[in-house]
Amino acid sequence: MSLETIALEEKQNALIVSHIKHPLVDQLKAELEHYGMQVYFSPHIPPSLGRFQIAFLVNQEPHLKKNDKHTKNVIYIFINKHIQDNPHYPKIITVSGDEVAKKDIERLLWFTLSHSKERFLAMHLPKKTKHIPNISHKKYLFPFHFTGKKIFISIFFLFILLHVLFLLPLGISGYFNYRSAQSLMSERLEDAIRLSKKSIPFQLLAEKLYKPVRPTYLFFSAAIHIDSLFAINEKAHSVIEQSLGLITEAKRASYLVLNKNKSPAEQAEIKQIFQVMRQQLSNIEDSMRIINQKIPENLFFTKKTKVLLSESMDSLSKANKLLPIFTKILSSEKEQKYLLLFANNMELRPGGGFIGSFAVLNLGNYTLGNFEVYDVYDADGQLTAHVEPPAAIREHLNQPHFFLRDSAFYPDFADVYTQAEFFLEKEMGFTTFAGGALITTTSVEHLLEAFDEVYLPDYREKVNAKNFYIKAQIYSEKEFFPGSIQKKSFLAALTRQLMVEADTASPRLLVQALKKSADEKQVVFFFRDPELEKEMNTLYWSGRVIEPTCTAPIDNCIVDYLFPIDANLGVNKANFYLSRTFNLFLTIDANGALKHTFTALYKNDSPGDIFPGGTYKNYFQLMIPTDTVIDSITLNGVAVENYTETNLTYHTIGFLASVPPRSTSEIKISYHTNHPFKKGRGILQLITQKQIGAKSNELNLSIDLPTNMYLLNQNFTPLVNGGNIRYNTVLSTDKIFFIELTRE
Repeated sequence: MSLETIALEEKQNALIVSHIKHPLVDQLKAELEHYGMQVYFSPHIPPSLGRFQIAFLVNQEPHLKKNDKHTKNVIYIFINKHIQDNPHYPKIITVSGDEVAKKDIERLLWFTLSHSKERFLAMHLPKKTKHIPNISHKKYLFPFHFTGKKIFISIFFLFILLHVLFLLPLGISGYFNYRSAQSLMSERLEDAIRLSKKSIPFQLLAEKLYKPVRPTYLFFSAAIHIDSLFAINEKAHSVIEQSLGLITEAKRASYLVLNKNKSPAEQAEIKQIFQVMRQQLSNIEDSMRIINQKIPENLFFTKKTKVLLSESMDSLSKANKLLPIFTKILSSEKEQKYLLLFANNMELRPGGGFIGSFAVLNLGNYTLGNFEVYDVYDADGQLTAHVEPPAAIREHLNQPHFFLRDSAFYPDFADVYTQAEFFLEKEMGFTTFAGGALITTTSVEHLLEAFDEVYLPDYREKVNAKNFYIKAQIYSEKEFFPGSIQKKSFLAALTRQLMVEADTASPRLLVQALKKSADEKQVVFFFRDPELEKEMNTLYWSGRVIEPTCTAPIDNCIVDYLFPIDANLGVNKANFYLSRTFNLFLTIDANGALKHTFTALYKNDSPGDIFPGGTYKNYFQLMIPTDTVIDSITLNGVAVENYTETNLTYHTIGFLASVPPRSTSEIKISYHTNHPFKKGRGILQLITQKQIGAKSNELNLSIDLPTNMYLLNQNFTPLVNGGNIRYNTVLSTDKIFFIELTRE
């Protein structure tokens, strides 16, 4: 066997020292390996460079001296770094940029291995767009780094957002409903319809968003509040829609009723309209009741809303009761006659005022028939028989006979109506009235508030609520004499024009005016039909005197009653300038005995003793319970000795009390009861009545209890301080106070 010796080629060693990553470093290493060199890579300079044929120091500071024997094998490369020339650098290569091509590496190696005396090479490479790794791409899509905490917070806020998102469309829907209601109140019907329609899609969207999250609210017992918000918004929308429909139906009904030449089809339409209107009224009332129940009471900003809702519900309830009555009257197959008495309450009488005119109105077959106005003196001039007047008229008015014009001398309108019917039969032969009403001057003013102005062509006058009384007074009293037709003509012209312009009136203001007049007893009604009269009594629109009986189911019940009544016998209109304040001081002693002190303060602002003002010659009456005993009566501190007194259903006293112009007068009456408040729990029921046609005046109630009696409950909100109970109100209508007490 022979041995053969083969000499192997020894590879040269190269070193690359770099602590940065750059394409030039990688490609330089690859190119050196391509030429067969053994390439070593290190982030730090080793202690000795002698074993390396060539060394590339990237971004390194000089560490060799100039006469070092290894200096010629070291190449300093500075990438993207500014460097100044240094004699300790044998060769320097500066590189700017990122895009490295093969020719650039070859240029670098040529400079490195050449024996040229050049020590400096500047290489300018193109810049490369920075490569964004996959992880950077993800950061671009999600601007924060997800951690467990951040994920939890994100889920929590998303959960909250989903559970409150429905509030936005619900609020927008409520806003449109609110705007629609405002437009409806201002009678901008087109705007109300438009805004109401806008609310619907937002309500539906809110319901869709709320439905999936409602179980969460149920879990936390909060769904009832959210459900109430939806119910309030839904019912508010229903009220608006039903009200718009009601106004439309009412206008159509008004047009048909005023049209005298109706076909059977139109009569059937009116009947159908009334049925629809009644259903709409019921729906509105039901929706308002739900809204009132859902709105919380303990929030300061809801109190006004709840008061408004309560007043509206009362109006709707009365309208709902009144509509069948009106339908029954209007739908009568046989035309019926109704008597309307026009009373001037500026010359106040117990039953409303001096009757200056009257009218006969025909109703039936769903038609408003003939309407004829008469002057009262036309009728009274035809009375041939003597009719004995009330004593006060004979004595204080110096009038020996009783006439139609003085019929309103009774505090109960049923008596007034019966007396007026009696006179009309005797004077003009008018009979077979189905009922009637008394209408005061104040009620006509209320009615005119529903109109901007009413123009009377015959008088070339524009009449409104503010100037009506003055105009009526001018045409009624100027050069007036019994038998003249000025007053009749003026009222007739006004009535006819109101009917002609009925469609121009504000429906809302018209209804408000009628209700206000009826509630404040400026209009009172009487019907021969017992059912209709019963309904009027239920509404307190009949002008009847209330029988003082206890309505509480308890034996220990004291019924107190107070009804002050004026009768202006001065042949003037002084009530226009008059104001009154009533005070009732009630004291109960330790034995339960009741002692009363009633005062009436009158103030006459007449400028002088000249018509229409002047001295208020008032025949004052006070109706109190039958079991009372009068202790004293004074007028301006002077005892009144001459007074009448009757004790039948009521204990009534009467006397003359005059109030001169620009002065005040005080009536003071003290009385006590014979029946004490028994021991134990009981009821004190105080009935106070307002006179027909009287202005709404102040009523101050004061009750003092002994130390052995305590207040348990009441149907009003007085100021209570120990045993002292104080309450101030306005006597705008009849009031009944229930006071629950206990006596030890």
